[in-house]
Formats: sequence, structure tokens, C-alpha cells
Amino acid sequence: MTKNNSNKQLYIISGKALPKVLSLVLKTKELIDTNNYSISNATKLIGISRTTYYKYCNEIYYYDNDSRNKTYKIDILNKDKVGVLSKITDAISKNKFNILTINQNDPIKGLSKISINIIMTNSACNIIKLVDEIEKITNIKEVKYKTIIKD
Repeated sequence: MTKNNSNKQLYIISGKALPKVLSLVLKTKELIDTNNYSISNATKLIGISRTTYYKYCNEIYYYDNDSRNKTYKIDILNKDKVGVLSKITDAISKNKFNILTINQNDPIKGLSKISINIIMTNSACNIIKLVDEIEKITNIKEVKYKTIIKD
């Protein structure tokens, strides 16, 4: 089987037919997305290894007819260096999210806080992958996110 994502086959299956490990990965993802748990804390609480989580986290999703409208708030603490915001917005674009708002506070002791509201542009968007990518950017100190619930 080719590793090209354009040839990836997708299936919709009943939760009853899902192996237990995959349902545990989904529960872990839900804790991370809705309760702002760290990956480490969520996997411990659910009872799976981080290795298992990372193996399947980008391969399984809940089916959601309204997934295009999920909005997230990302809070980033970073060193005040040239180009950091540009790298963050590049990562957001690369991961197919749309930026709704950006707010950057004045630096204090060389650190600034950036808050960004983003919205999914399609069901292939993965907030965990995006957060992991932002965390790897040089001069990023901390990244937190939460799902914004619309009434």
C-alpha cells in the first residue's frame, strides 16, 4: 500500500466493530480536545501508552457532519523574537486551519503571549498535529488550546 495520503481509503464503521485500543485512543483525543488535558495525563487516565496514542491518533476520528465549524483558541507563550508569529501562521495554514483572530500582548521580560482563534476548513484538520508542530517552533515556550463551544 502506498503512503501517499491521496490514496488513503476511508471507512465508516460501527463503534461495536472497533477494536478496544482504537476506542481508547478516541477517548484520549476527546479528553485532550474538550478538557485541555496534556497527552501524557490523558493517556495515563485512559490507560494506554503514549506510543499507542501516537501510533493511531492521526488515523482515527469521530465522524462529525459539522466538523468544518469547529473553532479553537490557541494560547502561545513565546520568546519575543523576529519571525515567530510568521512561523506560527505558516503552520496554521499548512495544517488547513483558517485564522479568525490574532492577539499578541506586549512583551514582558522578553516573553509575549499570542492568542489565536482558528476554525477548521475541512474534516482532515487535526488540532493535535497543529499544536505539536507549533511546539517545535524555535522560541516557543508553551502552547495550550481549547475548543470553543458555540451556542
